Amino acid sequence: GIVPREPSVLFTLGRVHKRLGDPDSALAALNGALDLAPSSADAAAIKAAIDRLHAADDAEEEGV
Repeated sequence: GIVPREPSVLFTLGRVHKRLGDPDSALAALNGALDLAPSSADAAAIKAAIDRLHAADDAEEEGV
């Protein structure tokens, strides 16, 4: 498939995957965004989204 080379596109794609209930694809897109812009102003927002995704996974595993 086509892989976007723009961090903002990958960030949005990650959010869409999360809303669709596909955390693995969401994480892949968010990590891709972070790889493209590791020191940008958006990096903090990308890292926060990744942390929220991991927190949701942890809560799901605990049965919360």
